[in-house]
Amino acid sequence: MILAALLMVFIIPALDYIDDFQLKHDYAPYVMVGVTVAAALMYPSIDEWSTCRGDTMLILGTWRPKVGLISPNWCDNY
Repeated sequence: MILAALLMVFIIPALDYIDDFQLKHDYAPYVMVGVTVAAALMYPSIDEWSTCRGDTMLILGTWRPKVGLISPNWCDNY
């Protein structure tokens, strides 16, 4: 419980800054699309499937729709 409280002291202000950036910064849609494309391009290719690769694909798969959901919010708040 103490560890969770200590982590929240640092994470909540960082998330507030990230949320503010995503909704109000001029270049936010470009940064989000760029990070998504860079993450997909820098992903190392391997010949066989592993659970680690499955987890990474799950993370990339949940990030991509977020870009499509945040960009209209950016247009609404900008």
